[in-house]
Amino acid sequence: MRIISFDQASIIAGWSLFDENGYVDSGVIKKDKNIPIDQRVPQMAEAICAKIKEFKADVVCIEGIQTQSNQRTVIDLARLQGGIMMYCEVKHIPIHILAPSAWRKVLDFHQGTKVKREELKEQSINYVREHLGFDNFSIDRCEAVCIGIAANKLYNTK
Repeated sequence: MRIISFDQASIIAGWSLFDENGYVDSGVIKKDKNIPIDQRVPQMAEAICAKIKEFKADVVCIEGIQTQSNQRTVIDLARLQGGIMMYCEVKHIPIHILAPSAWRKVLDFHQGTKVKREELKEQSINYVREHLGFDNFSIDRCEAVCIGIAANKLYNTK
C-alpha cells in the first residue's frame, strides 16, 4: 500500500510517500507567489494531483484547514482541498483529512492555546530529525512527513 500525505498550501506544499516498508521519499511543490491566487490555487491542486498519480497512491492524507486570521485564505485553502478531494473521488482513491491537532496528538506533540505556531513547527522539524535522521528538511516537508507518519499510525498501515 502506498500512502501519500500533503501539507498543502497555495505557494509551497510539502508531500511525503510511504509504503508497506515505511518512509520512501518526500519533497515540496512550489508555485510562484506572484501568480494571482485565483490561478495559483488550481495550479497547485493540479500539481498535487499529478503527484498522487505519479506515485500511484492507494491512500491520500491531507491536512485539514485551520482557522486563519484572513477569511480569504480559508476560502483559498478550501478550494485547494476541494480540488484534491474531487480528484481522489473521481479516481476512487480513499482520502483522509487530518486536523492539525489530530496528527500532532498522535505524534505526542506539546500543543494547546499557549503553544505558539513557531513552536509547533519546530516540533515537526525535531520529530523528523529524531525519527528519520533528516536535519535539512524544510518545515513544509517536515509537516508532510509528520502527517504521513500519523496517518500510518491511525490507519494501521506501515
